[in-house]
Amino acid sequence: MLSLEYIILLFLLFLSLALRKDKWLVYLTIIYMSVLAMCRAITVGTDTAGYESDFYLIHDISNYKDIIFHKFEPGYAWLIIQYKKISSDYMGFISLTWIPFICGILKFIHDY
Repeated sequence: MLSLEYIILLFLLFLSLALRKDKWLVYLTIIYMSVLAMCRAITVGTDTAGYESDFYLIHDISNYKDIIFHKFEPGYAWLIIQYKKISSDYMGFISLTWIPFICGILKFIHDY
């Protein structure tokens, strides 16, 4: 049995394909998929636990390459360090990192 989230997603995807000229429906589908991605549990995916561990290990930009499993770009490690000045909530950080991605996708759809 499909969960309600998947039923809504399939319905939105079907409508988006059927009514291609309505960009608001494409926007709605992308935003819905992004919200689902932002609200996923830590146990989803095989690499999420590793990224969570890395998040809690990174405290200083000078030694982040030596202590973590995943090799982040320096800019991403810097974002983690700046965010940890405000909060140490991993899911909050991951949710915020989706915002530029969502904006980029919406801009691409709008320009297309």
